[in-house]
Amino acid sequence: MRKILLLLIISSISLFSQWSEQTTGIPFTIFSLSAVNDNIVWASASGANILRTTNGGELWENVGANVPPPMGVEPCIFAIDANTAIFSCYAGSPTRVAYVYKTTNAGASWTLVFTQGSNAYISGIWIKNNGEGFMVGWPVGGRWSLWKTTNSGNNWDSTGLYIAESNSAVWSFENSVFYLNNQIWFGARSKGVYYSSNNGASWVLQDLTAGGYPYPSAIWFDSPTNGFSSADRNIVKTTNSGSNWSIMPGSSGPEIIRGITGTGNSWWYVRFLSNQIFYSSNGGQNWAAQYTAPGNAGYNHITKGRSGSSKLWAARIDGGISVYTGELGVNQISSEVPVEFSLSQNYPNPFNPITKLKFQMPNSGFVILKVFDALGKEVQVLVNQQLSPGTYEVDFVGSDLPSGVYYYRLEVNTPRSDKLEHPSLEGNFTQTKKMVLIK
Repeated sequence: MRKILLLLIISSISLFSQWSEQTTGIPFTIFSLSAVNDNIVWASASGANILRTTNGGELWENVGANVPPPMGVEPCIFAIDANTAIFSCYAGSPTRVAYVYKTTNAGASWTLVFTQGSNAYISGIWIKNNGEGFMVGWPVGGRWSLWKTTNSGNNWDSTGLYIAESNSAVWSFENSVFYLNNQIWFGARSKGVYYSSNNGASWVLQDLTAGGYPYPSAIWFDSPTNGFSSADRNIVKTTNSGSNWSIMPGSSGPEIIRGITGTGNSWWYVRFLSNQIFYSSNGGQNWAAQYTAPGNAGYNHITKGRSGSSKLWAARIDGGISVYTGELGVNQISSEVPVEFSLSQNYPNPFNPITKLKFQMPNSGFVILKVFDALGKEVQVLVNQQLSPGTYEVDFVGSDLPSGVYYYRLEVNTPRSDKLEHPSLEGNFTQTKKMVLIK
């Protein structure tokens, strides 16, 4: 009876999940996805195929035709905005050469911004809003290929970035890199996760052997401390920036994990050669297949927008892309820069069982939005991530809670910087409001 009940639960999750298929126009393997927000997404695929959408995937445009040769396999891409993206590729035999190209005009033309020989392979790129970026490649000449940029990828420099590695069996998986504030993580096959708290000036190897053979083939953080990776085909989680990693129950599988993303309590991952997308609604404590794609082609990557995202995209080895339009954290409803911080009264209020919480940010900052009961006990974390200036909205669902008074508190930490949109508003902002659930 318990097995039947479990099957019914999993079936209902898949049935009511809001996944759908999008048309890309290509039958080739998509290696990498990068989403700026709910509308702007770029993807890199084998051959001269670079995909771009500005309407959430309703229309995918192939803008790879103008990339100058040589053009080989494109393992990773990073989208900066609707017109600007940067991707890596490699070509050549028997000696492999890595190339990195950038466009600032939506793919009408591409500029070569980096090249490296001696069997180089650039596997991960991440660029922050201020133009600072990090790029990781497989070890070359006895050291990891690590590079930084301060101008959104126009120039790359390896000065001060050094990790020795002479073992050819140690390398990094595509997209297995994450850059947040001054913190950088990247996966090292057979070793663990390399972590820097100071923009790459020094590194610590975070051990994953407790989870089996270290296989950090995917990585994603939704805060400076909370993140997920993989080890020996398991999902592992950290709540202290990676000082410790714990295996998540029910996450073991036969193939490597090719992508993981999420925020708050909602997380998703995909496996190579599997046509299913797996989901956890409680911060990784339990997992179930949420969606099964048509056909048998396996997924290769999954991601969400870096700013105010309510959508997910997952790419497969047959050129297919699945999109999720269900509830996913916070949604940016306006990118216009407000003049002050504010937390609005929830609407409707009283509510049953769903209400909307809205807030405004004049500066970029790390945002925490939590709900508490009348006794001050934390009920749910709705937002726990870095956000850019704008107006945001998030749904709070009280289906599993009793009627009563609840409080929601917004905390924003804005770092001191001369690049703030409103320097006079730097520092921390905190505000709390009351709402009532009536059933």
